[in-house]
Amino acid sequence: MSSGENSGVKIYKNTDVEEIVIAIPDNHVHVRLLIKFKDQSILINEAVIAAIVRGYLSIALDPVRRGVVFKQVVFSKDSVKRGYDTVQLIEIPDSEKQAVETITSIVEKTS
Repeated sequence: MSSGENSGVKIYKNTDVEEIVIAIPDNHVHVRLLIKFKDQSILINEAVIAAIVRGYLSIALDPVRRGVVFKQVVFSKDSVKRGYDTVQLIEIPDSEKQAVETITSIVEKTS
């Protein structure tokens, strides 16, 4: 694991991951993802997993797209579909350049 110089960002490689566990906990309906790193563990809920998957697939499956940014948006209760929380991670339109610049800046500081 390395830290981005002056960025406060921890960068994890495959060699830093000890285990990944994905499950629906008893008495719950949503998936949770546990990543056990050498220095810490994090538990991610389904809404965050969904945003990561949406972003990853939108880039990996598109021949030209290189980035995307999601931001937290709070909706009114009556504006979201049944079963959805009012707090959502929503894709920011035209955010490709911002995404690429943000990630490039961090990677360059740690290379």
